[in-house]
Amino acid sequence: MRVALANSTATFTAYAELEPVGMVRLIGDGGMSFYIKDFAVVPSMQSQGVGAALLAALKRHVRSLIKPGWAVSLELISSQDAVGFYERHGFEPRPNDWDGPGMFTMIRA
Repeated sequence: MRVALANSTATFTAYAELEPVGMVRLIGDGGMSFYIKDFAVVPSMQSQGVGAALLAALKRHVRSLIKPGWAVSLELISSQDAVGFYERHGFEPRPNDWDGPGMFTMIRA
């Protein structure tokens, strides 16, 4: 976990009365693609704007890293329950009419 956090592009944490209530971790290449790897809000704080605030901070950070006029992809794999949240914030589910599905594989030693 320490290595993953240390090599992240950015991490953001939301607090309520000094207690962490949400977090998001961003990884990326700094030029073409960024990926939301971890995003969590404690259940009792969901639907209270915590996730929206974390996502807004993350998007501002990505914009600060790129040159004016550039566009980069911001990608993630959503849980079924969070699809609506991401759609409300401009994400498109995949597959869609113009692109293929998100895919991954696991590599084990």
